[in-house]
Amino acid sequence: MAEESYEERTEAPTEKRRSEAREKGNVAKSAEINSALVLLTSLMMLNWCAPWMFRQLTGYMISMLGLISHPVADMAFFRAAITQSCIFMFFLCLPVCAAIMVVGIVANLLQVGFLFTLQPLVPKMEKLNILSGAKRLISMRSIVEMFKDIAKLLLIGAIAFFTIKAEFGKFICLWDVSPGGIWVFMLKVSFTIVLRVALVLLVIAILDFFYQRF
Repeated sequence: MAEESYEERTEAPTEKRRSEAREKGNVAKSAEINSALVLLTSLMMLNWCAPWMFRQLTGYMISMLGLISHPVADMAFFRAAITQSCIFMFFLCLPVCAAIMVVGIVANLLQVGFLFTLQPLVPKMEKLNILSGAKRLISMRSIVEMFKDIAKLLLIGAIAFFTIKAEFGKFICLWDVSPGGIWVFMLKVSFTIVLRVALVLLVIAILDFFYQRF
């Protein structure tokens, strides 16, 4: 959002002013949309890839433990094993990381289109002005951001509380469940909480995007 947005305006900006602001990197963009979409994508990809990742990791751990116990293992062997492990973990995490990267790029393109400018990185002496900084701290935008952050914390807390409360009866019965069953149950509850939080944050992000445009 342009620095002029801290001031009240009585007239809509012209197309020329919009173009100049865009060249300076002052565009309507909500970081909340990126965060919500990345969180949702991460959750969906982990849920989809988890069985495959678990099988791959289990098989690799079994083979590595078998090789480490080999009697002729030396430092060169261990260096090769560490290198191989790093490569394995890279390809294991690649699908999730690639999806997150693509979604992050698409989220930015949908909001501002293709834009490359170094103007926001140029040092400006007026930004070091204490009075101007104090005004920004008590501006309407900072107040809205504060209430938005408080609302997010309250919503996340409420979602976690009511989700756990709904599953509380099942928690009591876990004493007769195997460790693996407890692990699966906890993962399902955690997935439900994070999914609901991500969906709520996405709604907040959409509202925030229209506020940033305003």
